[in-house]
Amino acid sequence: MINNNLDSLLNSTLHNLKYPTNYFIFLNTYIEESLRNVSQSYRNSKRKTLINYIIYKLKTYTPPEYITGYTYFFSKKFKLNRCCHIPKPLTEDLVASALNYVLKKNKFYSKTKITPQIISNNIQVVDNSESKTLILDLGTGSGNIIITLALEIIRAYGLKFALKYFAFVGIDISQCSLKIAKENAKQFKLKKLITFNLVKNNFSLTSLNDHNISRVMLVTNPPYIKIDAYKQLTPDVKKQPKHSLVDIYNFDKIQKTIINHFKQLNIPVVVFDESVVVDYKAH
Repeated sequence: MINNNLDSLLNSTLHNLKYPTNYFIFLNTYIEESLRNVSQSYRNSKRKTLINYIIYKLKTYTPPEYITGYTYFFSKKFKLNRCCHIPKPLTEDLVASALNYVLKKNKFYSKTKITPQIISNNIQVVDNSESKTLILDLGTGSGNIIITLALEIIRAYGLKFALKYFAFVGIDISQCSLKIAKENAKQFKLKKLITFNLVKNNFSLTSLNDHNISRVMLVTNPPYIKIDAYKQLTPDVKKQPKHSLVDIYNFDKIQKTIINHFKQLNIPVVVFDESVVVDYKAH
């Protein structure tokens, strides 16, 4: 009875905060995982304490992903903390479109929604040249985008192929985010495949040239909230890093600098963000 009452209270708290119903399942899974090694005699009391703590954090507008310390992306479990932006469902479509482009060599973005299932059923062999495609994740956060791209390419062709024909780089302005991204890469055994760089005022783009690159795919989930709209955001959304929501560090300038750098080297760049894909020719 006590457990049922607690579950009901948790569910109503989520409902009052307007979270989708799947968050109740998400948090219950976290609770069960947390209690896995707790002896049966202490299980009920520990469960009560944990649920009360979760409810308290929810009422202080802490997003569920920050409470659990992880999120799911492309059905994969990624570590997360308050340094990292919480991936949106739309970002999975972004990654799916990027995979469709690089694996099928499409020239233009398909307006059709591309799901991971469609990708896995329609993979084609990529170009067999010796040069590499640099996949660059700008604003990598927890590393979910670049890690997923690497995992799916490896799943399609194997690790040796990925090492030979691709270079994977994630960059961010937050050292705290990069720490989590590196932990996630290690978790998926990609520590040696993906390079993570911190963007500072003296950030050098020349380090990106050391991969025998013939093309660049820039994949990014840029800040998407206008500065004057930030005040209207709900308190739980504001718990996320402000720079991941609002362009306070001139994200657009950093992106243009990267694009121009490769254009000057006569290297074509394709940019994927959550609204458009732009093909920048070298000339």
